Amino acid sequence: MNIMISCCEKDSKAYSNLLAFDSNINVESTTSTEKSTLQQFFEKKPDILILDLTNKNLNALYVLSKLSEKSTDSYKKVILIADDSCSNFINQSNFADVLSKPITTQKLIGSLYKNPLPISKTITEQDVKKLLLRLKIDLYSTGIHFLIRAILMAAENHKLLQNLQDIYEKIGKERNISYEKVKWSVRSSVETINKYSNPDTFKTIFKYYDDTRSLTPKYFIKLVLYYFDIDADE
Repeated sequence: MNIMISCCEKDSKAYSNLLAFDSNINVESTTSTEKSTLQQFFEKKPDILILDLTNKNLNALYVLSKLSEKSTDSYKKVILIADDSCSNFINQSNFADVLSKPITTQKLIGSLYKNPLPISKTITEQDVKKLLLRLKIDLYSTGIHFLIRAILMAAENHKLLQNLQDIYEKIGKERNISYEKVKWSVRSSVETINKYSNPDTFKTIFKYYDDTRSLTPKYFIKLVLYYFDIDADE
């Protein structure tokens, strides 16, 4: 279980020491500022973020507001640590848990284990094909076959979206062709989709679709992943 802790340096060390008693728990990072907390949360994608509301050096409410802007499910990964003066005003159902100080090993580890890790959502080739048919996209071109495979790869490993060449190379090896041919085929298919697609249909199906933005392969793959409620952030 990968854990991230956001609070002052003194408390971070204290909480890390409490968690050290369980070998199944890995404290992946500790942060003490709003910027570093948000950056590390979205980069490392921890299973749980322990966020201390009592830390004077961190505007935890600002962090929570930014998390909610990114995803409504983000709070479910957050264990808040609060003092008695504010814990009574927090809607505990919004979060993985809310703990009041003082924090003990039993209290902290017990909270982590009462919140099972979310099951990773998977999609199948058939799921993607059904979506493309809803978008009135022809499924029978080589580029579309490559695009579907790229979507499935990105769903399994979001980091591949950092550089689509990695995906093109993997598909090329699978098909025993050059990655340039895969790249050209995918780009050509997405350009065709962009040329003949109905913006209104896209807006209806993809809630994050922006018709002022160019439809690139990466953008299209992200739209599809978000459609299936898969976090597409690299």
